[in-house]
Amino acid sequence: MIAAPGFIDLHAHGQDPYSEKVSIFDGRTTQMDLEGGALPVSAYFDAKAGVSLSNYGVSVGHSGARLLLMDGIDPLGSPMMTHALEKAAATGNQWSIKLATDDELDAIDDLVRQGVEDGGVGIGVMVGYYPNARSEGIARMARIAAETGSFLTTHPRYLSNIAPSGVLGQE
Repeated sequence: MIAAPGFIDLHAHGQDPYSEKVSIFDGRTTQMDLEGGALPVSAYFDAKAGVSLSNYGVSVGHSGARLLLMDGIDPLGSPMMTHALEKAAATGNQWSIKLATDDELDAIDDLVRQGVEDGGVGIGVMVGYYPNARSEGIARMARIAAETGSFLTTHPRYLSNIAPSGVLGQE
């Protein structure tokens, strides 16, 4: 038998009690969703407080801001926990296919800044799931991360084993 400190999982979408329990059996004592994130992060922390089996944390969900503004669906915290992404099927998943207007980009910026202020651990950008997003919108997330002393986690777009696709996904 081996004793080791608990492991930290930075990419744990399973935030429900069952997933937490399974992860604890694997030695993960801290389970964070830094890719997908949550919006508002306060709803995520409220949902986890007093019931979580492990340590937890979450980034501010850029995709959640897009979901709220483009589909009118409140993520209510983690879209993975609240099934908000599935609800967007009824509105045509605009969050994943629509180009944000300048006004929407400004509103996304405000929501993300608020999420960092509310305790979001970084900014999660899942641009791999909305590949037509404006580069300006993604660049804004990097600027907000720098301005707030935070960081950016991302699911890159245009993933492929054939060049230059991987390079384009990192631009």
